[in-house]
Amino acid sequence: MEQNIDIGNKVNFTTNIELSAGCHIVYTYTDLNYYLENALSYITEGLDKNQIVIYIDKPDRYKHIIDKLKLANYSEKQLKEIIFADTDVFYETHDVFNINQVMANFMDILEPHLKERVIRTWGFVTWKEQNQNSLMACLKLYECGCESFVSELENFISVCAYDGFELPSSILCEILQAHEYHMTDTHLTTSNLYKKKPVLFPAISEQIKLEKAA
Repeated sequence: MEQNIDIGNKVNFTTNIELSAGCHIVYTYTDLNYYLENALSYITEGLDKNQIVIYIDKPDRYKHIIDKLKLANYSEKQLKEIIFADTDVFYETHDVFNINQVMANFMDILEPHLKERVIRTWGFVTWKEQNQNSLMACLKLYECGCESFVSELENFISVCAYDGFELPSSILCEILQAHEYHMTDTHLTTSNLYKKKPVLFPAISEQIKLEKAA
């Protein structure tokens, strides 16, 4: 049985899950192994559905994903289609969080592909140690800006990933207001702070396992 949330236009997240078009997901992880498994599943779903995959993360994690995809017999052509950006470069962690520059980086990586196929992005958000109040304000503005932009698109899925041990709960409460969905290592649910009724789904990797078993 398909599991979905009945909210306007839909886009395929996995084979059996449809989310609202232009969906914006915040992922707070606490286990790196689960994180990598979910990132891998998210990327393979994109490749299998012939979607454009944009992956923003640490280089060693990208290498891990590529090695796993090679073992799964994905072709060199498919691997080269994954658009990768180093999270430290993308979020410019050499300096304090600069929302204008990060948003410019976000637009630069998206614009060439906006009129093509469905786009799915995965971004591990990171920052230089700085004043918490300033960081909270910047992250909130950034996520609200992303939400405003992607919610207008009908061919877009976006995951913003955070280390749950490093993200203060005060900031999480703020950014959950700008994300329609909240994912953890094991579940995906609508964000109650986004004023939607929560509905639980298995996490990506668990959902893929269930689909393959079925």
